[in-house]
Amino acid sequence: MSSEVRELLAVIKLFCDRMTGPGKDFDKTLSLDEAADGTELMGKREAVNALLKP
Repeated sequence: MSSEVRELLAVIKLFCDRMTGPGKDFDKTLSLDEAADGTELMGKREAVNALLKP
C-alpha cells in the first residue's frame, strides 16, 4: 500500500472517530459544481485542500 493511501485512510479514520473536523483540514469549502475551481485553486497554491459539499 502506498504512503498516500495510508495517509488518506488515516484521515478518514480521524473523521470517523470525530477526532478532526473539516475546518482543521480544509481551507476552502466549495459546492460539487465548483470542483474544477477547487482543483485550480490548489494548483495555484491558493488553497491547500478543498472540501466539496453537495
